[in-house]
Amino acid sequence: LMREHPDMLMDEVADESGFSSRTTFFRSFKALTGMTPQEWKNNA
Repeated sequence: LMREHPDMLMDEVADESGFSSRTTFFRSFKALTGMTPQEWKNNA
């Protein structure tokens, strides 16, 4: 989703991905990738 829509806000990404909160999305993303969504976005 972030690759397809690089200008999308993280809150929107979290919501579109089915997470109930941004915090839950960030924690899950970091657990899976080892980096925050913003770090991933900056390196993509």
